[in-house]
Amino acid sequence: METLIRFESQLRAEGICRPLGVFRAAGVIEDLPHVPVYARYALLESLAWFNRNLIVPRLRIKDRRAIFWFRSRATEYVRRIWDVVAVLREENVFVRLFTTTRPGKIVYADEYQIAAIPGQR
Repeated sequence: METLIRFESQLRAEGICRPLGVFRAAGVIEDLPHVPVYARYALLESLAWFNRNLIVPRLRIKDRRAIFWFRSRATEYVRRIWDVVAVLREENVFVRLFTTTRPGKIVYADEYQIAAIPGQR
């Protein structure tokens, strides 16, 4: 079975019971006025790379509860996500790394990532 990797913050959004993944957490942080210019620039540069290189799939409404995982073979993506994690941690956002071989019901998959609804098969 393939190992999958997820980076998850301690931040939560209103109406969402799960902690935010790093991309959603980065969106929260980049809008805060106290974030230093150098940190904002590093974050925006990293996010721009992901926007150019990673598909953001359009999920069906019933699949919006899915969470995203990197495939372990997506080494460049995993390496680069650590840059985002570093900025989040510098801004006192705790980030945890999870791995699994059983993410739940897969509702999207490409070469680098999958989206799955936890707890479903």
